[in-house]
Parts: sequence; structure tokens; C-alpha cells
Amino acid sequence: MNPYVTGQTIQMLREKRGLTQKQLAELLFVSDKTISKWETGNASPGTRQGMALLLLQSAWLVSYAPAAISKQQSAVK
Repeated sequence: MNPYVTGQTIQMLREKRGLTQKQLAELLFVSDKTISKWETGNASPGTRQGMALLLLQSAWLVSYAPAAISKQQSAVK
């Protein structure tokens, strides 16, 4: 796994959810310094944290993707 890409993804998802590093850290039971390390590619999440991040991504997709798709379809018409 490429930590740099993972870090970019984590940061993008966190920002799209409107979370600070500290808030995400609290959700995942890690420190905000750990989130910073993940986002900069200096460390990678473990299996448990990776699964939690996947759930956050899934929740974001379910919550926001339909509205984004609808908006795009309206713009095309």
C-alpha cells in the first residue's frame, strides 16, 4: 500500500466530512498526531483503523454521493 495515496485519501475524506484531525482521531481511538502521520505518509493505519476509515467512506458515499450525482445530472440536462 502506498502511504502517500492513503494519506491523501484520509485527508480528503476527513475534510469532506467536515472533521478536524482531532475529531477523526477521537472516532478512531487514536491521537490527532497519528492522523497527521497517516495524512503525511509517515505511518499507515492498522487493520482496525483501516476498517473504520472504510466505514466512514461508505457513510459519506451513502450520504452525499446521490445528491452529487443528481446535481451533475441536472447540470447536463
